[in-house]
Amino acid sequence: MPGPWILALLLSLQATLTAGESPFQKHTNPSCHPDCTKSGNCNGDTGQCDCAFGYEGPACDMRTMPACHTSHAGPTPPHYGTWTLKNCNCFRQLAKIGCPTVGDRECLYDMLWNRTMACFEQDGVPEDEQTSDIPDEGFGAKGLTWYWGQPMLGREAMNVTAPPRERLFEFQPAYQLPLSRCEKRCNERGLCGGASPGAARGNCTCLAGYGGPACELVNQEMCYLSCAPPGAPAGTCSQGFCHCPPGRWGLGCTRDTYYTSTKGWLPSHAAMRIFVYTLPQNLVHMKTDDGLFRQDPMYLAEQSTLGELLALGAADPEGAGAVVTQNPWEANLFWVPTHSFFYTGNVVTPVRMFRHVIDWLRRPSPHLPFSFWEASGGRNHIMWAVNDRGYCDWHHLEPALKHPIMMVHFGQAPRMPMIHPMTWDGEDAKKALDGHKQALLAGEKQPWFRGFRTFPHFDTYYENMPCFRPEKDVVVTPALPKQFAPFLDVAYGRDHDSYNITTQRHITLFFAGGTRDDQMYYSQGVRQAVLDWVSQDKPLWTDPDKAGQSGGAAAAVRIEGWRRPDYVIGSAGLNQARMLEAKFCLAPSGWGWGIRVVTAVALGCIPVIVQDHVYQAYWDVLPYDEFSIRVSRRQLHRLPDILDTVTPQQLEALQRGLVTWHKSFLYKRHTPHSTALNATLASLRRRLNSLWSANWRRRRRY
Repeated sequence: MPGPWILALLLSLQATLTAGESPFQKHTNPSCHPDCTKSGNCNGDTGQCDCAFGYEGPACDMRTMPACHTSHAGPTPPHYGTWTLKNCNCFRQLAKIGCPTVGDRECLYDMLWNRTMACFEQDGVPEDEQTSDIPDEGFGAKGLTWYWGQPMLGREAMNVTAPPRERLFEFQPAYQLPLSRCEKRCNERGLCGGASPGAARGNCTCLAGYGGPACELVNQEMCYLSCAPPGAPAGTCSQGFCHCPPGRWGLGCTRDTYYTSTKGWLPSHAAMRIFVYTLPQNLVHMKTDDGLFRQDPMYLAEQSTLGELLALGAADPEGAGAVVTQNPWEANLFWVPTHSFFYTGNVVTPVRMFRHVIDWLRRPSPHLPFSFWEASGGRNHIMWAVNDRGYCDWHHLEPALKHPIMMVHFGQAPRMPMIHPMTWDGEDAKKALDGHKQALLAGEKQPWFRGFRTFPHFDTYYENMPCFRPEKDVVVTPALPKQFAPFLDVAYGRDHDSYNITTQRHITLFFAGGTRDDQMYYSQGVRQAVLDWVSQDKPLWTDPDKAGQSGGAAAAVRIEGWRRPDYVIGSAGLNQARMLEAKFCLAPSGWGWGIRVVTAVALGCIPVIVQDHVYQAYWDVLPYDEFSIRVSRRQLHRLPDILDTVTPQQLEALQRGLVTWHKSFLYKRHTPHSTALNATLASLRRRLNSLWSANWRRRRRY
């Protein structure tokens, strides 16, 4: 009998002889224009040169928006926001890429949304040679003609006006000065600001990604992996774009191989394999306003997750547990990095951007004559909508926008009537829908639950808006606000493996947050009710359960138990670090998702979640019953009694649950012990299985 090693060799040889050859072929060192890599990256998937934002062409040497630059010399970043006064042609040139020819030509940049402004043109200079440089003489210099109006509509739609006397930066107490009055003209990478409009010298306010007195320093950390994946030569970061060494491309310079397939798209069914697109910078990028970021760190989940995912793929690209693949032909999920929050802020929908991106995904490229989007209708594509209400208002839009796996913070999924597809257009379906509508309208005529005022039509509408489909979408945790990060080690120790029992948690229930008294859709009315119950001047509320005892009207009763010394409840002005002193923390929603679950968990406070028909972050992965308490609004008035019945043993068990699961709400930017990426990938694995099961392949209308 052969020895073990000989047997293993024979089995390996047999497998080699019987197994078919792989249908995938690797390729390196893609071919582009000879000068591509001087300023850009040769993309093996598309066969084209990837350029930094504001540049295009086979060698990335053509400026897309020349009038947005302050100099003709060198590869300088464009200034295209509203902080400073600039050339009118800048906005018209931005509109060519920022108002795509899809949909109804919706513009992606807020400075193009019918904004009336002052701008100038340089007399006698061709449009493609004009810049936004202000002469040293200032706004009134000869050779500048000033206009007032909407630049996008053309010069003929604007009025000639007098030069402005001054320009104060929007978010900084400084006046715009000509760049010539700042050191080295800020290297064309910043704004020159002074203490007065006529100051002889000013100081540089550097664009995002640059620093130093003259903006001479480059911030590599603004790019994924700092453009330096493990074991590879480093590239140079330019406002989120990595200029990679020859032979590499992609986000973080993580790509060095492209693939072809003899059998077309053959997605893996044995493991989750995610392909991350490299989208053109002129399509989407980390948008800035004159190069300056104004982004709340709470909304950085997309950037945090993608950065960790790219690092994971770069560290072990061929490992047995590898998730990220450079081979789209074997991929079963496709990550679309849109950086949507940079375009939307927290209240604007990303619909415009997604239409723009989907239009690009549908187009085959020279090296990739195949659309993976079209192959599945976008159902295996991952897109992020981390604004306050995610994609709540998309239920009436075209199917292409509803097919992708949506990564959101707000998991509102109100119950809808069950309707058999064979009777969708029949009388039974119409009756079911009408009955649902009438039930909602009836709810507007009475308080929804004890102690609450009535919900008018507007609030009822928003509360019943579908924002999440649990069979296909993923609720991800928002990023912990930076002011709470220092308390993590206090709550859980340096290694995040224990509960700090030395912290005296003498507060039973804590809540601090804003409210909008006349808008019940904000937090589903929960914040308003709780703050009313603890106020001195509003001790009485109507009780719908006692209707009929006083001539058919609901009786006025007192909501007892909320005004207690161990309950600390107030407006947003309260010190939220006091959650370290609390056993339980109220966690309602806001205008959409709320941050209270994350902050409570981070500070070791057991979240009391009061969010009806709202799925929480990683609800299908994390055992919320082990570290939180869930209360419906109909039982909210009894919360003091509910919390008083929690035994010391039960409290200790919930606190142990926090130790086990709190890391799932944290990203690496908070602590190296974070596991939010693990939870995200686990949830995506379930969506992939749901996709293979055809659980959301059919178009659903609601």
